[in-house]
Amino acid sequence: MEMKHATGPSALREPDSRRIPLLPDHGNVLRELQSRSRLSDEDLMVPAPASDPALRAALAPAGANGISAVSAPPSGTPLETVLRRRKSVRAYDGEPVPVEVITSVVQQAAAFDRSAWPDHEAGAGLEFLVAARSVAGLRQGLYLYSPDRGDFTPLAGLPDGEAAADLVLQLEYAHAPAIVIVCGPLAASLDRHGEHGHRLLLARAGAAAQSAWLTALSHGLAGSIFAGFLAAALKPLVPVDGYRNVQLLAFSLGHEAPGHEAR
Repeated sequence: MEMKHATGPSALREPDSRRIPLLPDHGNVLRELQSRSRLSDEDLMVPAPASDPALRAALAPAGANGISAVSAPPSGTPLETVLRRRKSVRAYDGEPVPVEVITSVVQQAAAFDRSAWPDHEAGAGLEFLVAARSVAGLRQGLYLYSPDRGDFTPLAGLPDGEAAADLVLQLEYAHAPAIVIVCGPLAASLDRHGEHGHRLLLARAGAAAQSAWLTALSHGLAGSIFAGFLAAALKPLVPVDGYRNVQLLAFSLGHEAPGHEAR
């Protein structure tokens, strides 16, 4: 009896003799990335490049009058007590936040970043925007805070009512009394650190936001870290182009609403 070979998709096929290329060892990849991103002593001595006038003019228009503010004095609350108070709060009452506390919050965030990362002295420092809705001492609007001068430069207004919800993805943050937005120079960080540039900016923003949170808690406020404004909503207010300067993270703060269920 003659045997016929099966045909069609169910037929057995000869094994493919082509070799599958080996994937790179993950340990070698990590070591290579670390090597590329490590700063030498010479790198740390590079003088800061001239600031981009177009970007700087966009964030702080020439002739704009800054609003000076002093920082609130340290509360003296022990760190252990502050840490026990830390919880994510997203609902706030109507009591305004003093501008002195906002100043202290942003100053501490900026100071920690400068002390932990030398990139600030190489032209790659973080920028801090403040969206003020209910801040005693500031009109409602979006501001650029300068840690060096200790003042708030007004940049744009903020929409009210239902339009405020168009600024954020998480609607509970739309009417927060104050939001601190951490921005960073992505292009400069990539140029300086290669593939690690974006990751390092995110780490710095996270550390700055945590420092801001602890400072707010020490002054009796509550808050929560979140993603920030929607890019499409922020760009018409401030020309943050997503490359030379990019929004990294945000922190909302205020007085906790009674009966709010924190997480």
